Amino acid sequence: MAMEMAELEALLRIHPKTLTDLDVAAALQLVRLSGEDYSNNNNNQKRRRRRRKNKNEGHFEDDEEEFDRSSQNEITSKTIEEIFGKEEEVARPRKKRYRSLVSVYQAP
Repeated sequence: MAMEMAELEALLRIHPKTLTDLDVAAALQLVRLSGEDYSNNNNNQKRRRRRRKNKNEGHFEDDEEEFDRSSQNEITSKTIEEIFGKEEEVARPRKKRYRSLVSVYQAP
């Protein structure tokens, strides 16, 4: 939240007359709504930096990367299910009940 306020104060210094209270409220709401994505992205960047640092020291943290991928895949699949619904089983093709016209009129 402190970072949000600092960003807003910076905006107000740049454009002091153009931002109204409604603009500030809308900006705060957008920051709150996007805050989770920002914090997750920020945490992932910190992990990457730590992983690079550890690799330089000769240590590897592949488990954490694998966990990040699997949790991201799970989130993605749940989002797709929410949008499109659960995947239904595909039924086998129906048996043909009748012969085709080509087979009926073919010369024996």
